[in-house]
Amino acid sequence: MNELYASARASYQSIDKSDLPGNDPNLQRDIARTLDQMLQVSSLARSATLFSPNEQLEDISSSSLKYLLLDYYIGQLTLKITNAEFRLRYLRTAIDCFGSFIDKAEELGIVPKEDIESYHREGKLKPELKREEKINRAKREKETEARLKQYLMRVIKRKQDRESGVLNSDSKSEVEEDDEDERKLELTYIEIAIRKAVEEIEACKEESSMLEQIEKMKLDHGGKLPKEPQNDLPRFQNFVMLPNDRSRLKGKVFGPSYPLPTMTVEEWGEQQMALGNIPAPGSVNQLPKEQEKDYDRDEDDDRKTMKDRSWDDWKDDHPSGDGNKNDNYFRRG
Repeated sequence: MNELYASARASYQSIDKSDLPGNDPNLQRDIARTLDQMLQVSSLARSATLFSPNEQLEDISSSSLKYLLLDYYIGQLTLKITNAEFRLRYLRTAIDCFGSFIDKAEELGIVPKEDIESYHREGKLKPELKREEKINRAKREKETEARLKQYLMRVIKRKQDRESGVLNSDSKSEVEEDDEDERKLELTYIEIAIRKAVEEIEACKEESSMLEQIEKMKLDHGGKLPKEPQNDLPRFQNFVMLPNDRSRLKGKVFGPSYPLPTMTVEEWGEQQMALGNIPAPGSVNQLPKEQEKDYDRDEDDDRKTMKDRSWDDWKDDHPSGDGNKNDNYFRRG
């Protein structure tokens, strides 16, 4: 039984870390083979009565603790089977396996308080409380993974030291220390599995609820899903969301103290050319008709002004009465 379980456990860890798609045929064959091995070990463990109903954690040997994970592994492998036709059945089986695993761990007093509350909770948490629970769960997972790595490295090092002769494998103290290390390692594996089992139960229940609704709809419509109702409403045309007063005022409060430009220089130039206020490129000397009229009018005004000034100057140089009066011009000298 030990050898079969060790082989099945190694296969499960390989499957759990695999990068292959879930529906890969080779992966599915490994899942089916490993699940069959786990079921065989579970049957042997029940026949051997490894765990009695009234025993405490201290009564279970360190070498037997690892078999507490059997139901957890069976539940996880069942969820990995990709057969949509029997998906609802697999979900229910997995929920039962995870529940059996947590119930046994709770009897032994090794389920953390937070996981017990989540496991026995009825209904759903509020979004903010759910988020806080996930954050706390992630923190605990990180701490537990660090402890697992520490215990695992210690167990591996002691095994290497025994094989190299550094440690005396026949020494009673060494045997007790090895047993204690193995016990801590398995209890850490169990703690991690409990937390994952609680999460899997929540996810399985949500998926089961959706699949049950689909099955009910099929039964109500002759074994087929009803067609989606046709939407006869006209499609909305593209539209632009304008900022509301709140966002506009907010932009003014947190914006710069000076007005920002509303268009580029190029856009302003194109606008002015369209209005005829400035000439288009290639026609710099051409002016709009209205501006040409204004220009001509200004030139006429300037000519009249110059003529009036010239006449005033001439009158200043030739006062009234000056000239050939009474033949004065001929009588001079």
